[in-house]
Amino acid sequence: MNVIFLVSLIALFLSFSISVQNSYAEENETIEVEVKYTNGDIADFNSMKILVYQDFEKEVFLEKKLTSNPDFISVPENHRYKIEVYADGVYGDVEYIQLEDKSEKINIDIPLSGGLQFNVFYKNGETPIEGATVILKSHDNSELRRGLTNDEGNTMRYWIQSTHLQNDHYIADVYLEDLFLTSYFPIKLLPGIATDQKIVTDIPEIIEELVTINLFSGTKKITSNDGDYKIILTNLNGNHVVSSDVNFRGDAQFGNLKSGTYVVKIKSQSNFENLLWPKTIIHVTGDIDNFNIFKNQNNFNLKENPLLSCNCISFRLDDIQDHWLADTQIRIIKLFAEKNIPLTVGIVGELIGTDEKLVSTIKDHVEKNNIEIANHSWDNDALVNLNENVQKEKILNTNQKIIEIFETTPTIFVPPQNLYDSATIDILKENNFSYLISHVDDNDSIFIDDDLFYNVPATTETGILIDSTQWKLHDKEYVKSKIIENLDTKGYSIVMIHPQEFSLNDQGEYDIPNEESLEMLSQLLDEVVLLDSNIVNISKIEPTEAIIEQDVIEEEVIDTCNCVAFRLDGVQDYWLNDVQMEIMSAFAEKNTPLTIGIIANAFGNDPKITEFVNSQLENRNSELEIATKGIGLTPFTNYNKEEQNQNLKDSIDMINLNIGVKPKIFIPPDNKFNSDTLEILQENNITHISVSLVNGDSPPFQFTGEEIYRYPQTTATGKYVSSKNIFEGVENQQIVSETTQSIKNYGFSVISIQPQEFSNVENSTYVNSFNEKQIDELKKLIDELNSMEYRIVPIGKINSNLVVSVPEWIKNNAGWWADGSIDDKTFVQGIEYLVKEEIINVTEQSEISNSEQNVPEWIKNNAGWWADGSIDDKTFVQGIEYLVKVGIISY
Repeated sequence: MNVIFLVSLIALFLSFSISVQNSYAEENETIEVEVKYTNGDIADFNSMKILVYQDFEKEVFLEKKLTSNPDFISVPENHRYKIEVYADGVYGDVEYIQLEDKSEKINIDIPLSGGLQFNVFYKNGETPIEGATVILKSHDNSELRRGLTNDEGNTMRYWIQSTHLQNDHYIADVYLEDLFLTSYFPIKLLPGIATDQKIVTDIPEIIEELVTINLFSGTKKITSNDGDYKIILTNLNGNHVVSSDVNFRGDAQFGNLKSGTYVVKIKSQSNFENLLWPKTIIHVTGDIDNFNIFKNQNNFNLKENPLLSCNCISFRLDDIQDHWLADTQIRIIKLFAEKNIPLTVGIVGELIGTDEKLVSTIKDHVEKNNIEIANHSWDNDALVNLNENVQKEKILNTNQKIIEIFETTPTIFVPPQNLYDSATIDILKENNFSYLISHVDDNDSIFIDDDLFYNVPATTETGILIDSTQWKLHDKEYVKSKIIENLDTKGYSIVMIHPQEFSLNDQGEYDIPNEESLEMLSQLLDEVVLLDSNIVNISKIEPTEAIIEQDVIEEEVIDTCNCVAFRLDGVQDYWLNDVQMEIMSAFAEKNTPLTIGIIANAFGNDPKITEFVNSQLENRNSELEIATKGIGLTPFTNYNKEEQNQNLKDSIDMINLNIGVKPKIFIPPDNKFNSDTLEILQENNITHISVSLVNGDSPPFQFTGEEIYRYPQTTATGKYVSSKNIFEGVENQQIVSETTQSIKNYGFSVISIQPQEFSNVENSTYVNSFNEKQIDELKKLIDELNSMEYRIVPIGKINSNLVVSVPEWIKNNAGWWADGSIDDKTFVQGIEYLVKEEIINVTEQSEISNSEQNVPEWIKNNAGWWADGSIDDKTFVQGIEYLVKVGIISY
């Protein structure tokens, strides 16, 4: 007992002793870290960090971004520390310190910064590119600087940390608008030396070859025989660049285009049809000279989108009243008149009539039809707080005042503070008003009722009220972008203007007209005039007659698989491998097919993703299909036929070596291909190619009888956002809509996926961790498509899932035949049509007998079930085909 007690006492003592020692060891002391350049100057701490290692450990003990210089860290005492300094992601230098029981200071000297200026040129190496965006990144892909080139192709000069370790370098990504041109690396810098880095891109300044654009309605190519079609190219700011008519061959051709990004718009004789042509962005760089634009087949809901055909812009000047900022009001009215741009002015009834200068200006411009007058109520009080009688009094009194002074009767009402209620609408309609104009931020309802009363809110503004008295002016690029956006989504744009925004002085006080602000407005108007839209008074915002009358779009019957394929691009080693695997796992979890495009020379060395793909292929429940993306990222259009063939052959062999599969599917890099590409596919046992609709892959896309089947990407789960330099996910609603449209047009849909869309982003850089929200949205998308009864298949099985599609009029005939409304002969004529159009396949043909035919009653039952949806097209057609073949129905 005593021995046990003694052992326990010793153990307790040792435990206490160790605890005290550990507690002592964990007490912290402070290290002051000061970083200087080798010339003795204090270093700029911005974009600088330190990595701290404890004792002889290889793992980082502490990482800290410097917030000052010197800066301080608190770490446990009685340890040796190694402290490394990094600036702009580049190694600076290192120092060591043994920290005892007191605070210490350490000085670290790093090399001087180096100067770096970029000079960007077109392909000839002599012509500078103006307006190119150069993004400077560290070797770990973090963005450091970004800037535009001037007319000499030069960026500003950046002073950043010089490089002296072998692996340290910088990267420069070059864009022209949203078009990626090149990535230049490695860039090395010497301490204290200014370097000029010349970058020659692969694009010519002028495209010598003709660029051709074709229009398609479904699988039908549009020609001049179908009507007058004009294709307009604008820049990303909406300014007209050039236009061309579609000729009898269906080509609209453009010569001597500058390399760059263009927005394609289509104009026909039908305003309604113009709505069906999507605004499409194309990149013209010389490697592709043919682009396709496809018409949507959606029937627009005109009650929800009554003004889509207007394509019109209006300006609304609020708060017109005597004396208060009258000079600014007059300047704005005259500015619009000088530029011959219509303007609607909202007059406050109680506050108008005594300022002779303002009143005479308004009268003069009303007489010249430069402006139209809107009723802006009696005062600035919101009507929603008032009963119907008071509202009516304010509105009618204002109208009477305007009639007395300006001899015109307003039919437009602008509610104070943009607020109104149902009583306001009733009053306006009872008193012959035609337009109620509020603002989308306060009420986004847009409607035209049976009495042709228009509720059309303003869609943007030149400035906003940031508190009860202070206004902030928007820059013209913001206002213009909102105008373009609203033209696309609503068919019109009304820009709201207040005198206050153009009267602020440098102290934020209302004063005389602000010349700088008015100049900005003038420039905005000049640019809006160049947009391919109509600038009108608010009273002229209305749908065209054509769109009101049009309610049905004739549809074309096409072969269909009623199916969807998903395509994951850019599968490769290491880079976002966790994200790639999570995407594949989402499909495996749903037992849903997925086609993955492997970059052959960048796959096989990373055991993590290689083993994952192999395990998926071995899993019987997995439906993973392998496609090759060739070797490297260079478009096949840059190679001759022999080079393309060798690249494709080698890529197939590499993939087979790593995972034991010889791909039958080819996804060309950058979705670019040419006739040489198509010729080499069969030699390499490729059966399917998947590129992009826009980049020249034209319908029809066949489901039978082809040696090489073409099924291009028709939509995507994400899009590249040039302003952020990242991929972002697209809402499922848009993907489903575009998928449905594609199946309607071509019989299938291919949805492309990029790993970046599902990655988390830190400091504009993709990190190797998946975005849970985006992955969840992907799973919801799969579920939604399944719920719509679309079959999800690999790309290689699209053509194996052909669905027999029968025209609706045949189904109507079947129903009428089943209920006795038409006779046997009429129905058999319908069946003959099915055979003639090869919807029903029979091997022998005969003519319908002149003798009376008796069709069995049970066939009528089948027809009735088919007509009411109890059996599908395929089942009905199989039954009829059998009867034709055995002679029950002859022809």
